[in-house]
Amino acid sequence: MTMSNKLTLACMMAMASILCACMGPVALNKALPEYDETINQLEGQSLLLNIARGRHNLPPHFTNTTSVVATFNFRADASIGGQFSSDADNAYGSAGLGTTVEESPTIELSPLRGEEFAKQMLTPLTDDQFRLLVTEKMPLDMLIRLMAKSFQFQNADGGFTRTVRNRPDIPVEYEEFRRIAAHVAALDANAQLFARRVSYVETTELRLAQPPNAADFLEARTNGFELLVKGENTYALSRRVVGNTVVTNYDTMVLSDRDRLELNDRISLTPSNYVDVNIRPGYPGGDYPLNGVFQLRSFHEILNFVSRGIEGSPEYAVDMDPRTVSLIQTSPATDTRLRPNKTEVLKIIESSETPPAHVLQVQYRGSYYSVQQEIADLTAFKALYLLLQMSGQSSTQRAFPITISR
Repeated sequence: MTMSNKLTLACMMAMASILCACMGPVALNKALPEYDETINQLEGQSLLLNIARGRHNLPPHFTNTTSVVATFNFRADASIGGQFSSDADNAYGSAGLGTTVEESPTIELSPLRGEEFAKQMLTPLTDDQFRLLVTEKMPLDMLIRLMAKSFQFQNADGGFTRTVRNRPDIPVEYEEFRRIAAHVAALDANAQLFARRVSYVETTELRLAQPPNAADFLEARTNGFELLVKGENTYALSRRVVGNTVVTNYDTMVLSDRDRLELNDRISLTPSNYVDVNIRPGYPGGDYPLNGVFQLRSFHEILNFVSRGIEGSPEYAVDMDPRTVSLIQTSPATDTRLRPNKTEVLKIIESSETPPAHVLQVQYRGSYYSVQQEIADLTAFKALYLLLQMSGQSSTQRAFPITISR
């Protein structure tokens, strides 16, 4: 083999190495978004599938994707052959250069069951989860209609007086619930609603036989307290307390510490799956006063509510209270997301015809199920997906791997 042929072979091997090195990042850059999109589609379809199961009065079943491990094998081949001689005119030869990529992903799936199923599916949602979605600027009327199973009225002492349920099969209660949700949402859309934790300063007076020393003051400060001198041998030990969440038509910070303490004492009596509401007269929307709680559903109850909306107990349009209509008409800042008269909070289409390819869909028992392609419905489905993720926990079960050959 002549020196030129050897150089040709060396160059080909070098090119093969360079190509192999370049193919790694290219393959990974392409694979990562594809896997991410595929898993996202599967989880969305799983959510739709369980709504379809509920439509047929069947129990839900969720399978989580716990991990995806993809193995990439890169190979490069180079060859040179032919007849070579010192006579360049009579020499001929052939050369070949090739690279291959083999991808072997392993996906680990874990069915939701046991204690994990009870926590994620059957445990009621909390006011913290509700507040987080409110801070994400989700339409409040949509969140209330999706997450709340009822509104329970309270008297001044915190005792429950009556309940109106978010159930279309009980028209009188359902219609009043819808009017309450619309009024609270209208205040929110007009930036006249507050959903925050009650904060106040708790103070305890002390009488000490002798004055505290510097170490006592430092220890109090370290533990979140302020130790203040009030008089001879009299001191005040105070601390800032962040209490429970309450939805109001006034800023709780304008109240005195005593009033905020009393408010927090009252709402602290309700469980974590209750969202406290206090719409007072004298503030925006106060001509429709509300004092009570929204009781939140579990995720399984939300699935059942949406499923029954397909057939069995469909929602229907409800007119707003005249006081709410007046509130909306007198404010130019009404949020365009407010749609209290929307018939269904989340419209699921059941059809014998295949939806367009770009629409998230699932086929079950001879029918196709998909989300109505309107912004309000897509937003509600997004909220449902977020609630599923928020109500979950890390899986401790042993997953079973599935290898997909590609």
